[in-house]
Amino acid sequence: MRRGRRTWGSLVVVALAGCMGPIPVGSTRPGGASGRTTHSVPAGTPTAGAVGASRAGAGEELRVREETLKLTQLGRELDDPLGEAAKRLSSAEFRREAERLVARWLHDKIAEMLLYQEAMERLGSDAHERIERHVDAELRTLISTEHQGIVGRYEKALAQEGRTLADVRERLRREVVISGFLDADVRGRVSEPTREELRAAYDAEAQGLRRTAQRRMSLIEVRVLSLLPPAEAEPTREQLAEARKQARNLIEKARADVVAGMSFAEAARTYSHGLHAPEGGEWGWVTPDSVRERFLPVIEALYRLDEGALSDIIETAESFFLVRCDEVDPGYEPDFQRLQPELREQHMRAEFNRLVSLRVTRLREKAHLDPQEVERFYVAAVQSALSRHHVAERTSQSH
Repeated sequence: MRRGRRTWGSLVVVALAGCMGPIPVGSTRPGGASGRTTHSVPAGTPTAGAVGASRAGAGEELRVREETLKLTQLGRELDDPLGEAAKRLSSAEFRREAERLVARWLHDKIAEMLLYQEAMERLGSDAHERIERHVDAELRTLISTEHQGIVGRYEKALAQEGRTLADVRERLRREVVISGFLDADVRGRVSEPTREELRAAYDAEAQGLRRTAQRRMSLIEVRVLSLLPPAEAEPTREQLAEARKQARNLIEKARADVVAGMSFAEAARTYSHGLHAPEGGEWGWVTPDSVRERFLPVIEALYRLDEGALSDIIETAESFFLVRCDEVDPGYEPDFQRLQPELREQHMRAEFNRLVSLRVTRLREKAHLDPQEVERFYVAAVQSALSRHHVAERTSQSH
């Protein structure tokens, strides 16, 4: 059972927390940005094309066997994600996001209600007391963790959100019932993966996980040709020798200044002829394959340095260099043996999801939901979401 702060979204997602999608395997690239996850609209749920004009009051409730889903629940459970979307999206983008969120919410709410009702029908006569004890324990933990054990403080916080302690108890009860039902009815039928299945999962993942070793580099370059007399088209041997002598003197002075305490960035802006001199000589992450051939002696020196270390002077036919290793990324080579526990967990989660999905599909068929009623409720829910956030939506258009 997950503890800590609880969200007010679909209970199915809460009850199956950690079991609704694949888990990451292996390591990630340093400084990598995570993208936004998107979901396709669930099968059997009305899509964006279904949203149009509907008569007043139509679709404000949806009967799901013995329970009724009401539009008022939409506001409580989707206001936060819809509000965030309205702040950052244009009008058209917000409408599409609202349609997607409502479709996902409606799919999950129907699944939650059907699973709960099925679970309640199977409970033994002595199960209710055990469930209430479990709910009491969960509620005590919740209040202790988030409100220093003070019930009144928790009730006050709930009141500000338009909720009550009874609401929380009911959702905890439903979570306990659904989780217990899925544990008993589904989890025992999840099969262990074979070695061949694990190997196939590893092969599918490995390429995306593999990461080449790299280093973050700062560089000072003093070019010999930059020190020749202006407009000298064909320099003499003596002029080239003098320019080379000046270049060595400058790089030696640059290194001495850095060793004496001058920042590498200041030294680069003072002495370097390199492209990145205005940025303090920072090149960012580099590998031997990411630079031109003339910089390979620099990269070879870079890969011999410890993190934070400064090189000796590097001399080539064209330039003198001074390189600093800013950061080391040793790279990552996935290992099948080490990843097996994670691959197994990923397989078990996927199989559990598949079996839950099959169970929900059968329950929907058994419930004989009227597609037109579901459609009308979806249309009304999307229009409600758009209406509730029309001010934020207009604001997002102005930026």
